[in-house]
Amino acid sequence: MGKQLMSPISLIGSGALKEAGEELKKLGLKKGFIVISKALFEKGLLKNLTDIFDENSLEYMVYAVENINPDLDIIEGGIKEFSGSNCDFIISFGGRDTGKCAKGIAMGLKCYEENNSINCYINAEIPFAAVVINSWINDDNSVYQYHRHKVKLNKTVNPFMVVIDSELIRNLPTDAMASVGIDSLTYSVEALVSTGATLISDTFAFEAIKILKKNLEEFIKGKNSKEIREQLTYANYLANMAFNNIAVVPGQVERTSGFHTPAFDMEAIDTKMKDIAEILEIESKDEKISIGVMEEIKRLSNMIKVDPGSRKDESVIMY
Repeated sequence: MGKQLMSPISLIGSGALKEAGEELKKLGLKKGFIVISKALFEKGLLKNLTDIFDENSLEYMVYAVENINPDLDIIEGGIKEFSGSNCDFIISFGGRDTGKCAKGIAMGLKCYEENNSINCYINAEIPFAAVVINSWINDDNSVYQYHRHKVKLNKTVNPFMVVIDSELIRNLPTDAMASVGIDSLTYSVEALVSTGATLISDTFAFEAIKILKKNLEEFIKGKNSKEIREQLTYANYLANMAFNNIAVVPGQVERTSGFHTPAFDMEAIDTKMKDIAEILEIESKDEKISIGVMEEIKRLSNMIKVDPGSRKDESVIMY
């Protein structure tokens, strides 16, 4: 049996942010609690979102955090700020850690302690949305670590809406965005050979690899066209949807040579690696196909300055 967890609304591509404003207004929402890092806030990037709010007569309050990687103090500070804000929804604007911070606040508003564990889920009465400015949405389904407490989550930990507007990545450093693409290629390969792979995750992963093969190297070499950004945005989304739904989740696996080490399906490695190699146009003998795939990812990695597997949040975006 296959199980696929996805946000109810995914808005992807050029103009997605404008459409998000219209969707929020249709839902009757009035005031957003915006979670953002101080680095992005001070760069003025939030204006992309607040202009959309103004156009749709939506109010907002900004929660700008110095260290966006959430710990208990940051989460509790956000919960306190939200509680007195009269906001009726939470929205993150940034990368992976920003989304985790906003998610922590959303879940913290609906937590209770039982049997030495904190049971958390996102309060359906307080919608949570995520605007992702670097196309990296991984961890949307991952286990959230709430300080030192053991946390139990139900399946309502996804934002109700994910927004990935390719125009928001236009001015990101090429190396940082290219590294996201290489990570997406890696995640796609891992998803395909995982014991948790399904027909749906395979479809997402194979399509992501096809798109990345056609566009990633061109982007690394400096071709930053609207069409290529659009294609990379979709590839990154597909790769993350594939990886988010396999047996392992980010944060629970180790990385070796740029790869996670999930529970691999050895039969899948034998069969799917051949398909991956064909897409990537790799010529290798059967017993060396897996090595050929890893060497191709390493070749692309060596073309950029950012190490794949490093954090792709504000700390990288702002370098």
